[in-house]
Amino acid sequence: MRQVLVIVALGVGAGCSFMTVTPPRSPSSPPPLVPQARICTESTVAPVVDSVLGTGAVLAGFAYGAIAMTLTSGCWGSESQCHGSSPGLVALVFLVPAAVGALFYGSAYYGFTRVAACRNSRGP
Repeated sequence: MRQVLVIVALGVGAGCSFMTVTPPRSPSSPPPLVPQARICTESTVAPVVDSVLGTGAVLAGFAYGAIAMTLTSGCWGSESQCHGSSPGLVALVFLVPAAVGALFYGSAYYGFTRVAACRNSRGP
C-alpha cells in the first residue's frame, strides 16, 4: 500500500511541461507588455523529465504488479496458502502507475509539441 501512495504522490506532481512550458503567442494576440518577456519556451528539459518519470511510473507498475501476482499465486486453490493479496489489489497496482505514467506522457507530449511550435515560430 505504501508503494501505491508513493506513485499517487508522484501523479499529483505530474506535469512539469503543463506548468513550465509557454506556448508561442498566436499572431492575433496583443504584444507582450514587457518586450524582453519570454515569448515561448524553446527548452525540452521539462518534456524530457516528464518522459523519464512516466517511464519510471510504468516500470514501477510492472514491478509491483509482478510482486503482487506472485503473492496471490496461492490464493486460487487453497485459502490457507493465500498471502492476503486479492486480484483487485493486483489490478490496482497495475492501473495506478499506468494512470500516473499517462499523466506524465500527456504532459511530455504537450511540452514537446509546444516547444516545437515555439522553435518553428522563430524561423530559421
